[in-house]
Amino acid sequence: GTSTIRRTTIRREQFVARSIRRKTIRRDQFAAYKGKSTLIGLSNFV
Repeated sequence: GTSTIRRTTIRREQFVARSIRRKTIRRDQFAAYKGKSTLIGLSNFV
């Protein structure tokens, strides 16, 4: 019933959160590699 739907949405949210977290970590590493200019760009992006 509704419980299964709720479960799938929670799973989807966790998956999205995980992917976003991965992207942000990658972005942070990229910023650290490139320097402060990218960090400024990141702050603008966020």
